[in-house]
Amino acid sequence: KTGRDSLYLTNKRLFVIDVQGFTGKRKEYMSVPLDVIRSWSVESAGNFDRDMELRLWFKGHWNNKVKQDLRKGKADIFAIQSHIAHFIIGSADGTAALANAQAYEPSPPGAATKLLGFLNDAHMKDPVELTSTLRSSPALLQDDESIEAAFKCGRDLFLVSTKRIIVIDKKGITGKSVEYKSHPLMYNKAFSIETEGHLMKGPKAKVYTDDNDIEQELAKGEKDNIWAIHNILSEKMLNEPQEEIGEVEVEIDLSTE
Repeated sequence: KTGRDSLYLTNKRLFVIDVQGFTGKRKEYMSVPLDVIRSWSVESAGNFDRDMELRLWFKGHWNNKVKQDLRKGKADIFAIQSHIAHFIIGSADGTAALANAQAYEPSPPGAATKLLGFLNDAHMKDPVELTSTLRSSPALLQDDESIEAAFKCGRDLFLVSTKRIIVIDKKGITGKSVEYKSHPLMYNKAFSIETEGHLMKGPKAKVYTDDNDIEQELAKGEKDNIWAIHNILSEKMLNEPQEEIGEVEVEIDLSTE
């Protein structure tokens, strides 16, 4: 509950009560079924912003976003995130797409790579360490979910897990306010990769979603890792097609007797 408004999460829907007007006599009751949610994010409070935030994007052609402020210290944003993840990606396959993903060890960059990486330091990080960290500090991953590829760019992280793409965005001067946005792999539409050029531009991955497309540039010299991302997305999006949650095929008999 924030101010006059309330938000409820059930096992079937997100239920928002919006009290409107000066007297509050007029109220809007909005229901968003969990099976139409396509991405979501939680954001911690910063030094100057006392409220936390929950954002959800659902399947729709317009007004397909819900934003709710949460009072600092009065809500557990990671418990909320886990509740949503349980119903959206809980049944998704959590097996690794790459057999050697957990054994990956990034090679030390050469002098040229270090210099060019100063402009874009999106180098691959240890997925095993991040998997362990994000199970408790904060508790972001599910029990059967692991990180397969992780890239750090400045203060931010771009993660590809066995179930979703997670973008961790530190905001503000101090970076105390952090947004954790999840894009389930099962709802991604298409993807592309771009190899590095001759100058300072490194490889780039792009994933097309129902919301804003996800783009991540990697540092110069990360050509092997861009193909690792390609292999993960290929395995999850092409070899394991999934129906949308709650989707039921209905046969209609059009024959006349």
